[in-house]
Amino acid sequence: MLYNKKFSLSFIVLLVFLIIFTTSSSADTPYNPSGETNGVKIYLSPAGHYEKTGCWGFSENDNVAAIAHEVAQDLQSIGYFVLVGDGDWEANANSSNTWGAEYHVPIHTNANSSDSADWDCEGNDYSNGGTLLISEYGESSSQSFSQDILSVLDGESPGTTDRHTNDYDLYGGQARLLELTNTNAIGGYVETAFHTFGPDVNWLKQHSTVANDISRGIHKGTGANDCRFEVCMQSQEIRQQLEEDYNRVANSSTDRIELIERGYELNTFGKPFDSLATDINNLFKDEESIFNTISDTSLLNGVSINSEGTLIIDFKHFNTSQPSANQSIEIYQEIRNVIFKYPQVNKAFIQFDGSITDYEQWSGVSAELTRK
Repeated sequence: MLYNKKFSLSFIVLLVFLIIFTTSSSADTPYNPSGETNGVKIYLSPAGHYEKTGCWGFSENDNVAAIAHEVAQDLQSIGYFVLVGDGDWEANANSSNTWGAEYHVPIHTNANSSDSADWDCEGNDYSNGGTLLISEYGESSSQSFSQDILSVLDGESPGTTDRHTNDYDLYGGQARLLELTNTNAIGGYVETAFHTFGPDVNWLKQHSTVANDISRGIHKGTGANDCRFEVCMQSQEIRQQLEEDYNRVANSSTDRIELIERGYELNTFGKPFDSLATDINNLFKDEESIFNTISDTSLLNGVSINSEGTLIIDFKHFNTSQPSANQSIEIYQEIRNVIFKYPQVNKAFIQFDGSITDYEQWSGVSAELTRK
């Protein structure tokens, strides 16, 4: 898994080993079948980022965690081994890989804006809600799995904007979802419904109903046997091995993982790009910009460009909740529209206070943008 962090006078890549304590997989919750098993291992990764609220104080973290545990119980009852993560996307991706999950399912809720003034809590326009399934670009198994999940969820939430896409197309070919690219399992990223659309929020609060839809979609996507009605494994040796896989992860207080730390020192990289800095500063002042919903005063530390056309955009840490899929798309589109109007820019990196790691950890999306 890649971490990016500020280091020396210019771009530095340093391979290190880091021990993770508080976000280790020991906090994950196992759901092992009590009867026969189909032997399939599912990792559920509910949102675990900065607290994000929607209509009427709806908590994304609390509600998707409750939904994920009910999904796990549903899958457990038909023969799956399930692990529910309790960390951020990095910790959960690492835990999923260590456990050897065959399928990895992040569960989130979506938002059309960070500004509550733009929310549709009254349900005036049903196109403001719906379900989004995201697959990993170039992975046909991920695409098929995600489409199967959506085929069950399609039409279940009140919102009418139900669709599937891959993480490359989602960001216009400019970014990737790091939780999908950093896990070994077949991935299906579930943006269950919009917490900024009132009717969707009321549906999301029905945890058992939502969980049943998601679990049926996952089961359809795996194609595994339903052990209540079909022949499954009775081998104690197989069951013991699967349970040992979990215990190897869950009983360890630390996971040693290989990381790459990288970052740019703004003051020594290339030269300042003042006109572009002005353009980005103006985004924070523009009431129509996604950046204005983050802060109405500029959080830009500066912009530098080198002779090869590589651009560094350095912000103060936003210290806000992780953006939804829709919000992160807006961020990338607005940044792209501003920077690539300058012909000398070939590619760009976004970072927080010299740390690409911190930006990617906040956004869950890769920090590099390239000119098409």
